[in-house]
Amino acid sequence: MKHDPAPAATTTAKAVTAAFVPTLRTLLGSVGIALLASCSSGKFNLNLDAPSPADDLVITSRARQAIFLDPAFSSSVFDVTARSGILHLAGRVRNEAAIAHAAELAQGVPGVLAVRNDLEVGRP
Repeated sequence: MKHDPAPAATTTAKAVTAAFVPTLRTLLGSVGIALLASCSSGKFNLNLDAPSPADDLVITSRARQAIFLDPAFSSSVFDVTARSGILHLAGRVRNEAAIAHAAELAQGVPGVLAVRNDLEVGRP
């Protein structure tokens, strides 16, 4: 007569599932309630508005200050403009490292959502 271990394993799996499912339901319910509460309180904002033109002026000013006060760009001249939070860099710099450094500085400016880096190596 053979002994089949499957019934014992099935019984154990059912016991674990029976203990786990109510805990999982409670956890998911709590997370759902917390999510709904945060949405209704306004702390969880799903409306991602693009920055206004006034915000873009502030972003542009801060980015220019961050970039052109850096000694690496003391003799550089290139355009820095923002539109809808996207900062655009265009012009020429001394080397590839300067292109990467300008983008890094620009990305660190509060309000910048993205950087479009069209800088090229050439005589500034």
